[in-house]
Amino acid sequence: MQLSNYGRPVNIRVLGPIGVRDGDEWLPLGGPKQRLVLAALVAARGRVMSTSALIDALWPEDPPASARKTLQGYVHHLRSVLGDRLTTESSGYRLDTTDWSVDADSFATRVESARALLDTDPARASELLTTALGIWEGNAYSDLELEPALMAPITELEEARLHALEDRIEADLRSGSHEAVIGELVALTREHPFRERFWGQLMLALYRSGRHGDALRTYEQARRAMVDELGIDPSAELQDLERRILQNDPDLAGTAPAASTTPRAIRGYELRDTLRHSADVTTHRGYQRSVGREVMIHAITGPHVDRSEFIARFEDDAERLGRIDHPNVLYVVDTWREPGAAHIVLRWVDGTPLSALITDERPTIATITKIADQVGGALSAAHRGGVSHGRIDLDSVLVTRSGDAYLTGFGIGEDRMSGANVADIADFAALVEGLLPNDSPARAALSHATAGGLTSADQVARVLHEAVGSSTPSTEDPARTDLRNPYKGLRAFQLADAGDFYGRGDVVDRLEDMLATRRLVAVVGPSGSGKSSVVRAGLATRLAADAPGRYLIAQMFPGAFPFEELADAIQRVAVGRDASVDELLAGERGLARVLKSSLPTDESEFVLVIDQFEELFSNVENEERRRLFLDSLVHALDDPRSRLRVVITMRADFFDRPLAYPAFGELVQQGLVALTLPDEHGLRDAIVQPAESVGLAIEDGLVPLILRDLGTEPGALPLLQYALTELFENRTGDRLT
Repeated sequence: MQLSNYGRPVNIRVLGPIGVRDGDEWLPLGGPKQRLVLAALVAARGRVMSTSALIDALWPEDPPASARKTLQGYVHHLRSVLGDRLTTESSGYRLDTTDWSVDADSFATRVESARALLDTDPARASELLTTALGIWEGNAYSDLELEPALMAPITELEEARLHALEDRIEADLRSGSHEAVIGELVALTREHPFRERFWGQLMLALYRSGRHGDALRTYEQARRAMVDELGIDPSAELQDLERRILQNDPDLAGTAPAASTTPRAIRGYELRDTLRHSADVTTHRGYQRSVGREVMIHAITGPHVDRSEFIARFEDDAERLGRIDHPNVLYVVDTWREPGAAHIVLRWVDGTPLSALITDERPTIATITKIADQVGGALSAAHRGGVSHGRIDLDSVLVTRSGDAYLTGFGIGEDRMSGANVADIADFAALVEGLLPNDSPARAALSHATAGGLTSADQVARVLHEAVGSSTPSTEDPARTDLRNPYKGLRAFQLADAGDFYGRGDVVDRLEDMLATRRLVAVVGPSGSGKSSVVRAGLATRLAADAPGRYLIAQMFPGAFPFEELADAIQRVAVGRDASVDELLAGERGLARVLKSSLPTDESEFVLVIDQFEELFSNVENEERRRLFLDSLVHALDDPRSRLRVVITMRADFFDRPLAYPAFGELVQQGLVALTLPDEHGLRDAIVQPAESVGLAIEDGLVPLILRDLGTEPGALPLLQYALTELFENRTGDRLT
């Protein structure tokens, strides 16, 4: 393909992967080295770039003897696409982009226009800056961002983006949209902990929203981040802002809150286009700034989001769906729930629902078989991961312009993700059958096969291929690609890993019995003994299975700011209102009051899992704050009407620390479960049963050898999982050797 001569607009994209678009067509630019030549010439902004500089860019350490000739070849191929705009000069090469549109220039022009309006029309300035930021489709030169030659232009562009983002938030603050930017700024301060303007804007937004205590705590978080990591105090400007907040300076009041403050971002995701809207789900195209990628955001609302059954399932379902590894499943990037809403962030695919594509004409047989192969493979991968779909229909398949099909529409938080796989397979077969022409013999073949009882979605695709006489896609070694690795390496087991968690049944039984009679259970053991795993994959899963919807489980780590972490944990199960840090800090009764007003009004109980409880003693500097946290837990647990139960995990070398606080120490002693290494029978189960569950055989003599080498060393369990993961990756067919 070559640049057209019909006067169509030519656009160069650098705010994302490098690209040149002629009208609606993206031009082929070749491989990474050839695209790097183009990127370097674009970054030169019309100046001549010497041959030696381009060679250094292509081969920064050791250029080959043929470097000059190879560069000439790259330029020749680029010129065949770009035409005579790419010229050879006496000392090198030049790309003339006059009259062409470069997205970085468009971005800069819009930002400059917006900044001129900041003082006089901040609302309009915010709109223009939002439009400018929407030009970004990824990190600058994202397909080449590791190239040293582009480090300077990438840094310059990324800095310009952050300045524009700061200005847009400043415009929102001046327009009265204080509350709308708080969530966005919380995410930004986490992504850029040393960027003081974000901290100052967050302090101001909180203060103007009436959250004076949160504003002052935000300053403390900023100060600690800078002192701990950089060894310096915040700037004089940030310190002065803290002083003015303490004094309730009337000049900080700002504009009255806007009548309508629709958030432009949530949790660090810019909200761009609204793609679809129904009674309880709105789908947005979004942009994740931290990694520079587009995403799809499903915002779920409605009364069912605040029901205990939905809350109890949401996190578990999200984890399980997030583990499905298949190219035709829209993988989960992020999920969170808050009062009245739940959000699911998925990989972005610019696709159209299959239902919309077949309204005008039926797809060809080749298209149908491709959809069957890709969606069937995705559905089989979901089933292997323990996830059912429950609603396979034309709207749950997205098809891109290239004809690739993606399975979406999994019901996170609904009961159908734990349904029967056989229903999925029948629905998928019916979907494929419905795409075929009425007189196609493949329809009868699929109906007959479905009646006979198909056992996998892959079989649907095979039946279709046989019926239409096409070859079925094959893999080099199906045994190596079809098996799921049931071992966890060095990471702890989570809720989604319950099906692979063996060898701790006796401990889980004891924890469940203890939690039935005690309000606090303390799981104490040496590092690497599996404390987190036994609580998350063992106890939490058991509670959810034995009494669906009764237990609302949220996990937190104390960190340096335990009350902020506690508020986040409560918010994940709360209904009607957010959990306020100020309320939690308002004395030892604060937690009990927050729970009373936040939890669903039913018989459900809140199980708060505080993992790595030792952080309360190692990371929290303020003794008064630590004591208040412990006293708050004691008071909430002692309340006879309390619906709170607490499970803590703690390293054994910290066991004496909570005992120094008499009331809390007494609860710990009464609910103590000391965790040791499993016995030989438990270890054998942890090795053998996960393998058997995925159809994996183990060579005779291997298990005794592993047990002999394992011994009783501290940290043996994660090392065992790591060794088993390596054995799985290097197995022979379906056999560990």
